[in-house]
Amino acid sequence: MEHDELLAKINYDIEGNPYDEYMSALRAIVELHKPYEHEVVSYVFCKGCTIDLDLAPPYPCETIEAIEQELL
Repeated sequence: MEHDELLAKINYDIEGNPYDEYMSALRAIVELHKPYEHEVVSYVFCKGCTIDLDLAPPYPCETIEAIEQELL
């Protein structure tokens, strides 16, 4: 699932109603854990998990994978 698709999926429930404050918190997590590609290397990192480029996990990170699994 693409990052934008995941954000769209957590914005609304099945009936099209906006979610409550818990889903707002989940959205904040998903927005923090977004993909980005460093200029020097052709590798997509998780922005929310990256503190040091040597330790940067690939995107999707475990956080995003866990959220996607629960939404299936």
